[in-house]
Amino acid sequence: MSLYGAMVSGILGLQAQTQQMGMISDNISNVNTVGYKRSAAQFSTLITDAPTATSYTPGGVQARPRQFVSNQGVLATSSNTTDMGIQGNGFFVVSTLPVTGPANGGPATPTSGATIGYTRAGNFTVDANGNLRNASGYYLQGWPAIPPNNTAFANSQTIQQLRTVNVAGLSGNAVPTANITARVNLQASTAINATYTGAGATGMLQYINSGGATGIAPNFQRTFQVYDSQGTARGVTFAFLKTAANTWSVEAMADLDGNGTQDLINTPPQTINFNTDGTLNRTTSTFLTNNSPMVVNWAAALGITTPQNIALNFGTNGLADGFTQFDSASALINSTVDGSVSGTFTGVSINDQGVVQALFDNGTRRNIYQIPVVTFINPDGLQSGQGNLYLETQASGTGNINVAGTGGAGFTKANQLEQSNVDLATEFTNMIVTQRAYSANGKTIQTADEMLTEIINLKR
Repeated sequence: MSLYGAMVSGILGLQAQTQQMGMISDNISNVNTVGYKRSAAQFSTLITDAPTATSYTPGGVQARPRQFVSNQGVLATSSNTTDMGIQGNGFFVVSTLPVTGPANGGPATPTSGATIGYTRAGNFTVDANGNLRNASGYYLQGWPAIPPNNTAFANSQTIQQLRTVNVAGLSGNAVPTANITARVNLQASTAINATYTGAGATGMLQYINSGGATGIAPNFQRTFQVYDSQGTARGVTFAFLKTAANTWSVEAMADLDGNGTQDLINTPPQTINFNTDGTLNRTTSTFLTNNSPMVVNWAAALGITTPQNIALNFGTNGLADGFTQFDSASALINSTVDGSVSGTFTGVSINDQGVVQALFDNGTRRNIYQIPVVTFINPDGLQSGQGNLYLETQASGTGNINVAGTGGAGFTKANQLEQSNVDLATEFTNMIVTQRAYSANGKTIQTADEMLTEIINLKR
């Protein structure tokens, strides 16, 4: 009977609107949940019997939830350096339990019972064991850097290669000096010394070691502090003497054996030459061609790596971007020497490609992990789990793991968190519509009941 069908249709309408109201309530309650994605009811008809030209059988309505997982939330700035958001498509890979692996980036060892999932909630902090976990307790997964250089990652494009990002027990190794960059002007009007031979009493080394009693005083000299393989600071001195027009002899020296006196690094005489316009002539500068790089032979008794190769970045041929010979006072204009002593771990930084670098108080940094981004053909088809976790389904398709910013994956944004994509104005408007629809469905049941009462009252 159509009246009974009308009542059933009204009941189904009440159930559908109830589900819609439940989704609205969830959306509003999670308006401040990091990475939350709103849901909404999608209504469709229920047909119990196809209508004909002379009859109609009421059916009803059904509500199916739809997730708006693919809708980007606003990225808001955070003061925590391990907070991350994704600008664009994709998800962080997380695990319900820590996943370990060998230090060389080999296959990971999943903990028994661990579940791999995906999330946009990037509010990660360091736990007591040094693992990065978000507010829901899920562990962030990444590709480990491959030692010893830590410039490459074990990014084999498989979930199995990932392991939990851990920052415990990090220390900054001493970094030996590999480069000296200097801008120096040697005064063009300096008098020429024609007696220098670079050996015996006519060498500048003898002058420096003997305090001036023997040897030839250099026209200009500077000492640079370099670091050996153990982070010990050691002085390397360059002495310059003008020995011909546009020609300066150079002696490089250091205390190679630790006995307190300077030793020659290069074999003089070697020269730095200049063009007539005062720019560097690298082609004829024997000191630069013979010391590319400069080889420092520390004594084995010092217990440090020897020899130590140091590149001398003293300028470009024909340009005034390094050593020059102009008629102004000889001076060191600026210099940069790399290398450092050992350092203490101070924190991490994360770039747009998901590279996690450990920071140390000696100013150095080291790659430790790269965080991948996983994309799905249909992210709205993922299965929702507790704590903003999503699981792969047949509807979502297989996840594609990529370096952030490649293959359609979004970029990782450090110090930012993706906010909920819930819009309160939309939710309150939907709530009003849902409330009215619920009331209207109730009215259909009430009206159908009154009509049935009239039919029953016909027999009295």
